Amino acid sequence: MKKIFATLMLALSVTMADAQQETTCKLMPEMLTPGANVTITYQPSKDLFKTLKQVKGVFYCWRDYRWEAFDMKLTKEQNNLKTSFTLPENTALVVWKFYDRDTVDVGGNEWTYASYVNKDGKSMPSANIGWAMLRGANTQDLGGIPTVQKAPFRKLDNSVVAYWINNELRDHPEQFPDVTYYAIRALMTDSATTNMELFKKNAYHLLELDKQKPLTENQLLKGYSISKVLWDTELTQQFNDIIMSRYPNGELARELAIKKLHKEYQSSDFADRFHQILKQYPAEKYKDNFIAEDMSTKSYSELFRIYVYTAAMNKDYSRLFECIKVSPNDMLWTYFWHLVQIPYDRKDETAQQLFDRAKAIRDEVMSRPREGANLVYSPAEWKEMMYSNNLSAQFVYAQILNDMGYTKQAMALADTLETYYGTRDTDFSTFYVSMLEKCGRNNEILPIVKDGLRRNAASPEMLAFLEKEYNGSTILKKQYPVFTDYYNSLKSSESLEALKKRVLSHIISKPAQYFSMEKMQGGRLDMNSLKGKIIVIDFWATWCGPCKAAMPGMQMTVDKYKNDKDVQFLFISTMETDRNYKQKVKNFINEKGYTFQVCYDEPTAQGKKEKIYSTYASMFHSSGIPMKMVIDKHGNARWFSNGYFGSPTALVDELSFVIDYLKNE
Repeated sequence: MKKIFATLMLALSVTMADAQQETTCKLMPEMLTPGANVTITYQPSKDLFKTLKQVKGVFYCWRDYRWEAFDMKLTKEQNNLKTSFTLPENTALVVWKFYDRDTVDVGGNEWTYASYVNKDGKSMPSANIGWAMLRGANTQDLGGIPTVQKAPFRKLDNSVVAYWINNELRDHPEQFPDVTYYAIRALMTDSATTNMELFKKNAYHLLELDKQKPLTENQLLKGYSISKVLWDTELTQQFNDIIMSRYPNGELARELAIKKLHKEYQSSDFADRFHQILKQYPAEKYKDNFIAEDMSTKSYSELFRIYVYTAAMNKDYSRLFECIKVSPNDMLWTYFWHLVQIPYDRKDETAQQLFDRAKAIRDEVMSRPREGANLVYSPAEWKEMMYSNNLSAQFVYAQILNDMGYTKQAMALADTLETYYGTRDTDFSTFYVSMLEKCGRNNEILPIVKDGLRRNAASPEMLAFLEKEYNGSTILKKQYPVFTDYYNSLKSSESLEALKKRVLSHIISKPAQYFSMEKMQGGRLDMNSLKGKIIVIDFWATWCGPCKAAMPGMQMTVDKYKNDKDVQFLFISTMETDRNYKQKVKNFINEKGYTFQVCYDEPTAQGKKEKIYSTYASMFHSSGIPMKMVIDKHGNARWFSNGYFGSPTALVDELSFVIDYLKNE
């Protein structure tokens, strides 16, 4: 019966695959045993992947109650992909997938590519638990595979998960200490399977088993974790006493010391106590610990944040360099964001000032190996995640490399980032084409610009390359007498129509209050003098990154309507906090060469420089900048938007749709 059960699971997997548009996936041998040499032959349906050359594969082994991922070495045989590998020791369950940049195939909508490993006529210990965690709708965070769980296979409800848990205990009752942890954590997620009396009985039984044969530290910590979930203080205390007596410098002792210091972070001896924790509980000793995966690690990360940032606030980065090697993974890119990316984007510090910090943090991130819970990602997936999960930080580092004169390294990193960005991000595309030009790869530029325009994601700098092509072509000039007609012809008509429909669906009509305000160029502007005109207002601030990022698109819009006397643009600097903000505004506008009519917001009764902005924001029940609004010639507010979505050309179109609608109304 047990052999039939294991074979049935494989048969379900292959049958499901056959039903998916003739996709086939064959496993040899059909019945896996420990240490077996495994061969997978894969023939995807014709329309599943664009090209087999781009397809990658990963197989996941469930062993010792955790997933470990391995990259497949795929070879192409006619229309098939083939791979072979040897099952790692103690593997209980194998799952696999195939993927490329746009598609993931884990087996279909019903099942997944998977097979049990069998020994002596029954499944290996923990195989049923692995299957339950993989397939359960409520167990993905507990024991699922992150890169698989997003695929659209059918997830199982808790009643089915309970079935597989019981099968595990039936076949391997000795696995009770580990199974209990997964069972209670999984089944407590819905009322249909929650049985507090049974859960507590099983949790207390762990203490009885410990008396017969001492549980491992990991098993005791799982029991401790369960007791917290069950809100049983007596049980928690018993586990606490056992663990602390046997492992006085173990994981729980470390966790309690961390939490205690976190609560007392304002103590005068914080730095000394923090150093004592690092000395008593060295980070390298706990890289593969249970608590790092299951219990709260926030307090630990917060200790590093407090220690490092306390000094960094005073421009002292010695603590950052001291802690980089031992900081938790999640803190490294956090350091980069606060101590490199923000000051770089705001131009608070130069690339030269930031370079040592940026390089040290990124080098540490990129050199850290997979370990502990991160083994669920294959080496290739892990490397890809270093980019895909941190694109903006990697982009900033590429810009810093370029600013520092490390052109070759900046170009290499930009080439890597392009595989993730494509032409979806205008800022990156602008940087990328500038690097291509700098490195003499001009023949690669126009395809990128044109694809960006197809997505309506292009900047003035990108359009400048296109204009060179236009000016050098008599054919294009004859077909499109005006350059703007040419580049607009490259945009997707469907996308433009969708954008227009979305923009015009937000047309409103509310009487707008007019104000008098100080002009940057001197004197005052009374909005009443603009009655009878369409007024486009852009609320911005010198400290607002998105506000400034949107200005190239705003300049393009101003240029488009510069000869139209019926359209006026006002750029109102609001919510400024710098004492010398007026000079700061002037310096920014002059440095960028913008031809804007800039005014300063009026003070409120409380003295805040946001009277005009707050009045209009209240009208729209909105908040945040950049905020753009359009007032028609009759004095009614007709449209507004918050934020900036990254494309100068799309911003021009967005505002043009509104302006032209009002002109033709």
